[in-house]
Amino acid sequence: MGVGVKSDKRPANGIFKFLTHISGASAADSDLTNMKVTGTDAIPGKFGFIPSAKAQIERVNIIILDGTVQPSKFGGSNALTSGIEVAVLNLDGTTAIDFCDGSTWKKNADLGYWGGPPDIIASGNPDGMAGIRWTLSKGFGAPMTMHSGEQYVFFIRDNLGGVTEFKAFIQGRWGQ
Repeated sequence: MGVGVKSDKRPANGIFKFLTHISGASAADSDLTNMKVTGTDAIPGKFGFIPSAKAQIERVNIIILDGTVQPSKFGGSNALTSGIEVAVLNLDGTTAIDFCDGSTWKKNADLGYWGGPPDIIASGNPDGMAGIRWTLSKGFGAPMTMHSGEQYVFFIRDNLGGVTEFKAFIQGRWGQ
């Protein structure tokens, strides 16, 4: 199959979605999937996935593009001060799952808590990259089940305006 040709093998019930801006601090540009926002503790940027029906989340792919990337930094910038909270919220907004165990994600190396050592390419042309393929079924023993209206979210509590790109992509399937 050639490059750019869609496969007929893609499941009709597949979920392939970027986390998108839900509320709070938002980016200066119009890309609602780029989490390079100016968040604060008082007004964090909230990006997430809210299923419209029962969903089985298999994995989350996370990519940070920025300058010279090192494990002790966030992207190519200094480690974050307040950090990023990663959680699943119930319908009433309370936390169902805190993926950071009361802490926050502050540097590239922290990605390793979810999926093993992150892939770090220190420098590229023009940016370096930190990324991870976080397979939730390895932690849960099966895909993570979410119900309509629940939220898988990143709360961004620092200024990420200097980062070139910061995105997360959900993969899974509807139903079951």
